[in-house]
Amino acid sequence: MLILDRYIATRLLINFFVLFGIVFLFGVSIDLVLNLDNFSNKARDINGEDSGMVANFFTGSWLAINFYGPMLFQFYAYLYGLAIVGAIGFTLSQLVRNRELIAILASGLSLHRIGIPIVGVAFVLCILQLFNQELMLPRVAPLLLRGHANLGQESVSDFVVPFTADEEGNLLLAAGFSPESDSLSSPAILVRNAEGQTVRRITAKSAVWDEAQHGWVLEDGRAVEFDFAGSGDWIPEPGASSVDFYATDLSPRALTAREYGHYLGMLSMAQLSEMLDAGGGTDQATINRFWYSRFSGALVTLLVVVICLPFFLLRLPGDLLLKSMLCAATAIPLMLGTTIVMLAPMPGLGPLQSAFLPVIVLIPIALWRIGHIQT
Repeated sequence: MLILDRYIATRLLINFFVLFGIVFLFGVSIDLVLNLDNFSNKARDINGEDSGMVANFFTGSWLAINFYGPMLFQFYAYLYGLAIVGAIGFTLSQLVRNRELIAILASGLSLHRIGIPIVGVAFVLCILQLFNQELMLPRVAPLLLRGHANLGQESVSDFVVPFTADEEGNLLLAAGFSPESDSLSSPAILVRNAEGQTVRRITAKSAVWDEAQHGWVLEDGRAVEFDFAGSGDWIPEPGASSVDFYATDLSPRALTAREYGHYLGMLSMAQLSEMLDAGGGTDQATINRFWYSRFSGALVTLLVVVICLPFFLLRLPGDLLLKSMLCAATAIPLMLGTTIVMLAPMPGLGPLQSAFLPVIVLIPIALWRIGHIQT
């Protein structure tokens, strides 16, 4: 039995990594061809206008590896589920074509027993995705935010921070935020009272995030307050107009998540939990949905695998092309639809309920599909 399990698992893993590698290289190749001028111009800028073709080729190659390399982990997070289903289809199609399933059945084993190592490999690949999500994606997240205009950079370009409210109701504004250095340029903080009136204004030349104190260390910070009772104008704070630090939940991670909505999907569960504890400057329900979807997404992938298994676990050889089309027509909508349900706000449902609703719906379907395997 272990020989059979190893045989099926090995073929499935080989097909998975071959299929995933082909899809990844195909997507990268298309993007590289469409943006080849960007890489060429950037290589020429780095080497100088008088550089030779060989030097530009190697520099352009390095830029391509630096730009597309981190995308490998993002591709795995997005496509591992469909790649598993595709690899299962290729593996079982090979077994059907070579009449190996008939030989296994003749030995006294059922098709259900053949499905055990397949589901086991799918489970291992789902666990690998959890490690990828927790360990790798957060490290390369700044690199994944880059566009073709940021070739060779270690992070996305600076962006303007518009008026952004923290959990205290105060507003933060900055002329620029650098994700690479976690710093603000020309920040301004408007402190408001319970009625929403601005009672204090803090300005600084720049600010750097201090993770230990969970706030911004201000350079040349100055504070003024509004004189409601007297002149009705801004006046320096009596005795202490200099401000060195401002504590807030608007961390660099929160500001980046507000600028790039898909950034939350690259953070680890620990980082999402920190944003929940600190307020995060982002909708708490959205963060909760991303947190719960880490587990529900893995369960959905396993259930879709079980639902698609009967298309290829055949007692007798059949029309594999038709089976493949039916499998694709089932797996792709299920994967995309469940992702939308897990991450999109659902009326009347909380983050936990919306994240695990697809799992609850797919469990009886998976049991029904397994029960109808002819073996």
